[in-house]
Amino acid sequence: MRQTWLMTLSAFALGGLYSLGFAPYNLPYLTLAALGGFFVLLLRGAPVRVGYAFGFGLFLAGAYWFYISFHHFGDAVEAVAALVTLVFLALLALVFALLAWVYQRLRQSVQPRSALSHVALLASLWMIFEALRLWLFGGFPWLSLGYALIDTPFVNLVRYGGVHSLSAIGAVMAANLAYLLLQPNRRSLLLALVGYTVLGLVVMQLPNPVQTTEKTLKVAAVQPNIAQHQKLLESQLQPSIDLLKSQTAPLAGQVDVVLWPESAVPSFIELTHEQLLGFAAETRIAGTDVVTGLFTVDYDTREVYNTLVNLNNLDEYYRKHRLVPFGETIPLRRWLAPLAIRFNIPLGDLFPSDEPLAPFQVGDHSVGAFICYEAAYGHELTEIVDQIDYWLTVSNDAWFGDTSAPHQHLQITRMRAIETGKPIVRSSNTGISAIIDHNGDVTAELGVNQLGVVTGEIALTTGQTLYSKLGNWPIWVLSWGALFVLLAPRKWPRISK
Repeated sequence: MRQTWLMTLSAFALGGLYSLGFAPYNLPYLTLAALGGFFVLLLRGAPVRVGYAFGFGLFLAGAYWFYISFHHFGDAVEAVAALVTLVFLALLALVFALLAWVYQRLRQSVQPRSALSHVALLASLWMIFEALRLWLFGGFPWLSLGYALIDTPFVNLVRYGGVHSLSAIGAVMAANLAYLLLQPNRRSLLLALVGYTVLGLVVMQLPNPVQTTEKTLKVAAVQPNIAQHQKLLESQLQPSIDLLKSQTAPLAGQVDVVLWPESAVPSFIELTHEQLLGFAAETRIAGTDVVTGLFTVDYDTREVYNTLVNLNNLDEYYRKHRLVPFGETIPLRRWLAPLAIRFNIPLGDLFPSDEPLAPFQVGDHSVGAFICYEAAYGHELTEIVDQIDYWLTVSNDAWFGDTSAPHQHLQITRMRAIETGKPIVRSSNTGISAIIDHNGDVTAELGVNQLGVVTGEIALTTGQTLYSKLGNWPIWVLSWGALFVLLAPRKWPRISK
């Protein structure tokens, strides 16, 4: 019993260490070591609670910022905000409990015959459950392993297999480390070090299928830095519009596109069109388009949408498809929505768009868009990569304060640029606003809680990444294929405890 609780506490701590590989800490090899430690516990026969503890530690350390949203900006009392946060994170952690349960069942029923088989089983299960996180409980793929590895030598894999290809190589390395820790062998350790070094060097030399053209655009992302507790006040609407206009006016004629953040104007276009459209017409005469986040409504269904719209042509817009759990929508609404209302937890009345994902026109260019939380669903963006010139993305990370959330969000957005081979202009209300090139490098940015404008140039590209053509299918096929190969009954090599 004592050993089990020691393993459980160790798993909880390892989950917390795993989160330190992500922004703003950026310690990717610590994440790999933590995952390797978790795999050691699984190899030693850890019970389901150990998997649950790892997942709970991971989300508690990596997604604690949900509490900020519930308490500071949702007006939920501290105890209730803490309780709801813990319940949500506890639900997410169930994935890792299930992973541990499945691993132990497979370990009893199948008998891989080599160290390679052990590694393949752990890595394939990790990938299968990472895929599960894309949709379970409404989907929350935040803190997927690959994001922590974005600044490692293996990042070139992303152009071919997406973020999950990085997760796969990371899972293999962690599983290999775990096996070597339990079966120490100098020769095997040396081979592993040499092998992964060579692999990293090879990956670094992989050709980039996307190249820049001579066509460039001058762009600007406005960051008004309006506090969340003021943003939705009716009395703040006019000051917000005045601030955005004052930040944008000097850019007219100097840049091609100005991007305002998500719900920059927290109102409907019908209520603000005189001011907004008149101002946008003036900037258009000077050669500058203005794109903003606001709300639109379908008057037939009375459904309200989080929207990004070109103020110079209201027929060109994008409506959000993926809504934020507990912010714009409630997972398991039947059970949790009454509690959200009872305890004054922020609950949006927004609807996801059911329109097919499609580009819209800004000036002479076809543009793709994603709003806030949608940045975490890169496979959905592949549908229109071949139809667009660049991406516009907006967010309002003010909901999460000066925490790790805005940094993680930017890290995720960088991954989308690499996967699709397209530059990205990102505007966020309180930061981090940024201009990102097609290689995922941030060329200009404005930090959290700063007022200002990010300006720069983006180079349009030619060519298409393999990932944008195939999506996640190859990595999922490989993961399931490895698992099926291992299902034949064989004898496990003994692992000393």
